[in-house]
Amino acid sequence: YPSTVIISFITASFSCNQIFCIILTNYLCKDIYENKKNLASGIFNSAVIIAALIPWSIASAVPFAIMKVNSRALFFAFFLYLTPLVNLIWHFGRNLKLKKISPGISRS
Repeated sequence: YPSTVIISFITASFSCNQIFCIILTNYLCKDIYENKKNLASGIFNSAVIIAALIPWSIASAVPFAIMKVNSRALFFAFFLYLTPLVNLIWHFGRNLKLKKISPGISRS
């Protein structure tokens, strides 16, 4: 999941479009995940959410233009920050717990 977040941030910064970010992240991360359900969850919790954090992205520029606010409104988008952050904490906590239970077996 951490690599999906990093790739999502990079693709969202360059693509400026939420759909392109999702497609590029899927293309680049599909070999990382063994399960398609985990891939879909990882993309939703990273690419879909992070695209709206980029001020020049359509996912944030259009709502700001409709509401007639500037990009400083991103500071109040707590859901957009907390979703990837909470999932990263959960991911590292789960892996740490799995390493304590079975130190010889690596699970992702």
